[in-house]
Amino acid sequence: MPVTVDTRGALDFNEIPMPPGMAILRLDAEDYTDWTGDPALRINVLSTIPRSSKR
Repeated sequence: MPVTVDTRGALDFNEIPMPPGMAILRLDAEDYTDWTGDPALRINVLSTIPRSSKR
């Protein structure tokens, strides 16, 4: 499953709903073959954890 321009557009940081205070730092998408031999897409998201206002 090739990573296309459409895939990258669907994974746009601004289009992904996130809780207040949480930000996406990095988003990667890569094509690979899953354990059954089918084409698949692996998506990795690195985000911040929102800080609690109460400590």
